[in-house]
Amino acid sequence: MERKTCIIFVIIFNLLQVQLLALADSGTYVPSENIAINCGSISSEVQHYGGRNWTGDVPNKYLIAEAPSIPDSVPQVPYMTARIFRSPFTYKFNVTPGPRFIRFHFYPASYLNMNVSKAFLSVTAGNFFTLLHNFSVSLNTDYFNVPYLMKEFIIYVSGRTLELTFSPSLSNATDTYAFVNGIEVVSMPFGLYHSCLDSPLPLVGHYPALYYICDDIAMETLFRLNVGGDQISPEYDETGMFLTWEADDPYVFGAETGIEPFNMTMLVLYSNGVPSYAAPKDVYRTSRSMSPFPAGLINLNYNLTWLFHVDSGFKYLVRLHFCETDSLITKVNKVVFSIYLNNQTAYESFDPIALSGGPGVGLYQDYVVIVPGSSEAKQDLWLDLHPYKDSKPMYYTSYLNGVEIFKLSSANDKNLSGLNPSPLISKSRLGVKAKNKKKIKFTILIGCGIAAALVISILLWLILCKIIRPKRRMIPCIDLVAIKTNNVKEENKTPFGAHMSLQKIKAATSNFDEALIIGIGGFGKVYKGSFDAGATYVAIKRGDWLSEQGALEYKTEIDFLSQLRHHNLVSLLGYCNEDEEIVSHNAEHSRGGVN
Repeated sequence: MERKTCIIFVIIFNLLQVQLLALADSGTYVPSENIAINCGSISSEVQHYGGRNWTGDVPNKYLIAEAPSIPDSVPQVPYMTARIFRSPFTYKFNVTPGPRFIRFHFYPASYLNMNVSKAFLSVTAGNFFTLLHNFSVSLNTDYFNVPYLMKEFIIYVSGRTLELTFSPSLSNATDTYAFVNGIEVVSMPFGLYHSCLDSPLPLVGHYPALYYICDDIAMETLFRLNVGGDQISPEYDETGMFLTWEADDPYVFGAETGIEPFNMTMLVLYSNGVPSYAAPKDVYRTSRSMSPFPAGLINLNYNLTWLFHVDSGFKYLVRLHFCETDSLITKVNKVVFSIYLNNQTAYESFDPIALSGGPGVGLYQDYVVIVPGSSEAKQDLWLDLHPYKDSKPMYYTSYLNGVEIFKLSSANDKNLSGLNPSPLISKSRLGVKAKNKKKIKFTILIGCGIAAALVISILLWLILCKIIRPKRRMIPCIDLVAIKTNNVKEENKTPFGAHMSLQKIKAATSNFDEALIIGIGGFGKVYKGSFDAGATYVAIKRGDWLSEQGALEYKTEIDFLSQLRHHNLVSLLGYCNEDEEIVSHNAEHSRGGVN
């Protein structure tokens, strides 16, 4: 059956613009286009949501649908109604040339009694950029465990017409369809993200290579976080572009999440080259910082880390926002730290005050990161901050106020589409559906019974082993591996190296603080420790007494390591055996893992 293409022209005069001009201050950008379409609703109906008016897109009810039900957590505008596509459908917007935010809103529901799992959508912009391809709303909402979602893109419109074409992806299937609940087109300032020749960006890990983000590159917003603060919804976004800033809590990684310093009454100024609409003032008034340990020496043992899941095979623009909220930090070299992206150095000795000029002054740093292709659809993008001790700053700490991450299209294929998450992964995140509840409960009861019996059996076995074979000692073992080579005071030299007291080992690891765990070794947990007030760093492996490897195996290992000397291998420095603890400490070259 031949499919026809339907085109709808959308011309909207923004009657609120005069009001916005009257209310805007010098820190607010007023968009020349501020279009919000409530898809599937009657065009004569104007509804207010998120600080703006949403207009319907149709004069009649052809190819529109209403969600059978919608929970209280889902806004009715624009998610109650939807435009349904069984063939290519094009929206045309009259605009002025320049960069634009384009946002699509989706709520998965059985519109017109159709199976939402059959809905796969492709979207192109002006026959140039592929924004979405074979996109499943159902799979993505399941994967991220959210009831609805919004996809935001940034493209440069060179002409006076913006065309957005929606198509069902599986054109040969009779039951396939696509839908969209809302569309936004919002203008944005020139040069906010597209810098091109004026401001080339560092390509992390490829120094001195630079990357140019010009008008022929499209972007997809993946993360926009108010670090250390609460969510900022579009109606409270001071930039004037109706942006959403999420809290960063779900993305903080590790046992030590730091503290959240803030100064909500602070007057926010802006560094040279940073426009006042770069971020809301509240983003710069809140932050996440390392914990204020005594003298900050403990902070040298770990990173302040965020973890983001991104699509494989793309480049990413990472924008980091900084602003010192402590009015006492007024001079350079008081807080200096290193910035790492995907385990590569983006900025070795970043001093915010040196760039901003003082507290309360906002600034941002832009970097481009390459995430290589992989057999996995998604990979982890790491952001780490670590105190930079070489300059001997007053405080060993680091902090961050905001972060934005954008996926970049290539200049050649102009494609931003990624793969859908696996259905198996989605189901594992959300759990099993209600119709299987009885089976689940029965399985859980059986599993709990088996687990309880197993635990009791293990405990009885351990007690028997303790009583019957008291001489059989499964010794907890500790390996000490130097991360930075420095002189360590040697005590009672032995064939295996220097002997270290258990008291020093506990002091180096804050009595084996779980926050300092950096891995699991063959004998047990691996801790990061430090000696001589942070002058020497070590990796300490503390064995589990339940391990099958005992004293004989441990002696064999350190005996073997003590005879090795190679620039790619660690060399043994010493050990300790006190209170049924064994320690061996090994030197390591300054740039590498413990091997």
